[in-house]
Amino acid sequence: MIIAIDFDGVLARTEYPTILGPMPYVCEAMTQLHSDGHTLIVNTCREGEELTNAINWLLSQRIPFDIVNDNTP
Repeated sequence: MIIAIDFDGVLARTEYPTILGPMPYVCEAMTQLHSDGHTLIVNTCREGEELTNAINWLLSQRIPFDIVNDNTP
């Protein structure tokens, strides 16, 4: 299954543009979905430096994803 997930308020608690931390159970849920073979797309209206910050935050939190703001090939 292909699953699109919003960043602000769904994956991360934020006071835009500040990222405060992960929403409860996000790391576990995203890890389980990814290991079950689902394609995870992060959708966000962030762009430029704020988008880079969001992607880097996901990586630092070890929250798996496959694509950001794009469709599957």
